[in-house]
Amino acid sequence: MHQLKIHKSTGVEPQSAAIAAKFENLAEKIRERAYDLFCRRENGGSALEDWLAAEREFIAIPEAELIDAKDKFEIRMAVPGFEAGQIEITASPGEIAVSAESLHRHEGNGEAVLFSEFGRRAFLRRFEMPGPVDLDKVAARLQDGILTISAKKAAPKEKAQLAAA
Repeated sequence: MHQLKIHKSTGVEPQSAAIAAKFENLAEKIRERAYDLFCRRENGGSALEDWLAAEREFIAIPEAELIDAKDKFEIRMAVPGFEAGQIEITASPGEIAVSAESLHRHEGNGEAVLFSEFGRRAFLRRFEMPGPVDLDKVAARLQDGILTISAKKAAPKEKAQLAAA
């Protein structure tokens, strides 16, 4: 079992801007690819099909579940093939964002690779939390290809302070 580092953000730090930039960069790549597919299409199909095809090329959406337990929220995601060091988690009081990237490179050991489906794998997923969380009590672990993120619910006093901010 591997523990993962959590970046904690109140929404104004550079980390928040960085995760927002990742989402915007990804959206731009999808827009460009969808337009390219649209321009290459001869007859039939639709702009929506082009958009969805472009999304599938850039985004893997891991299966996940969000559980509301008595005193915490828990996210479980299937991330087989990713290592703890490849996963980045950013938590803010109202959301948790998870991204990962893995790139396969062939080692130069003199063997000729005749066929390979290994390549770049990545995902970027954002979970809007049903209520505020205590950033000091967010933890994550990776075991057997399942990423589990536990986020303790903010105390009522913290909820009132967050609402006033």
